[in-house]
Amino acid sequence: MRNSVGPIVVFMIAAIVVPWWLFPLTRDRVFLSLNLTSHQRKEISRLNDKYKEDLLDLKRRHNESLLNVLDDDQRQQLKKKKNEIDRYLEKIPLPSRDLRLHPSRN
Repeated sequence: MRNSVGPIVVFMIAAIVVPWWLFPLTRDRVFLSLNLTSHQRKEISRLNDKYKEDLLDLKRRHNESLLNVLDDDQRQQLKKKKNEIDRYLEKIPLPSRDLRLHPSRN
């Protein structure tokens, strides 16, 4: 039990001290400090791209599997609901990228 509380306390302290929007930069800083070769950077980039493609493929196959379970009336109803949601989302403006990364710049 003693060991299980330590990481939680450390994370809570780190979250308080370091602003949350700096965390995405941490990975970039680590990679810079590793002095990666151009070949290594290209390979990491290729792996990241492949990961994204695999996720999209998995999502597509999952959605197709879900649709195969539904009958025609249910598919029509789902399509109608999706259109309603899309129309609603089109009306909501997205915040600019700067505001999402740096909330203190309001």
